[in-house]
Amino acid sequence: MKRVMFLIMTIAMMTTSTMSNNYDPYVGVVVKAQAQVQVPVTPVLTKEVTKEEPVKETKVVVIEKAIEEAYMANLSGGASFYGEEWNGRRTANGEIFNTYELTAAHKSLPFGTKVKVVNKTNGKSVVVRINDRGPFVKGRTLDLSKKAFQSIASIKKGVLKDSEIDILVLKK
Repeated sequence: MKRVMFLIMTIAMMTTSTMSNNYDPYVGVVVKAQAQVQVPVTPVLTKEVTKEEPVKETKVVVIEKAIEEAYMANLSGGASFYGEEWNGRRTANGEIFNTYELTAAHKSLPFGTKVKVVNKTNGKSVVVRINDRGPFVKGRTLDLSKKAFQSIASIKKGVLKDSEIDILVLKK
């Protein structure tokens, strides 16, 4: 009976307005609340761009180096490109394939992943977005859209071997 009475009194004391949230039932006394300090947050102002600035060569080099430093993994394997017969068909992620966009197919990378492909023989590179599955040919890692392949090599070449390219998976 004493325990029940103690519990009722404890609950009654905890629910009174004078002791709300400051009563510690284990100690049985009112605990003083610690002061909370609020730090004002000042917004960081960024430069407002009102008109398009011309891109200088040095800016491009800095951006290229930043992309290379931000990659997650280096893949090995060759790359080929989709033929015109695939244009307009659905890709594995459901969108319509457009051979004139910078996209690619990979067997397992998540859709939307950005991949940088560098042609070691001429130094040209392209960043593509994974939107399909494939290629299903031994030794190949990527199937590039025609536009992506053209930006790093001649269409006449058809296939870039593993030794000719670097494939960098970029961080999101």
